[in-house]
Amino acid sequence: MSRKFLLPVVLSGLLLPLVSCQKDSSSKPDSTSLSGTWQLTNRQCYCLLPGLPNEQMRFDATSFALLKDGRKTLNGTYSATVPAAVCGRSAGPAIRFQPDSTAAHVAQFTLSGNTLTLDYGSPCDGPLDTYERQ
Repeated sequence: MSRKFLLPVVLSGLLLPLVSCQKDSSSKPDSTSLSGTWQLTNRQCYCLLPGLPNEQMRFDATSFALLKDGRKTLNGTYSATVPAAVCGRSAGPAIRFQPDSTAAHVAQFTLSGNTLTLDYGSPCDGPLDTYERQ
């Protein structure tokens, strides 16, 4: 095979992805879905915190995983539940977490764009966690 022929073939293979008209196959996350990875950005509670932990929540359609410093510490399933009153707060949208290894718990949630807030009972010293979509 001649080098004159080989060079254009190689260059076209390298440049084609840069000039292609195809849409990017990766789509933006759905702002109404929990699916994806969320980074803890704020925690409010009446507790002593040595600093904000490096914590992430990962959700898919029905399961979740809690990671601390990149290591999974809790996982299980989750589901929307009827609006729930959590420790002195009026009823609001809620998620029921069913970890594989511990008892279920409920958190009220707010999803606004790329911000997720989980309230585990802040009026009674439960944490109020804020996460940002990654």
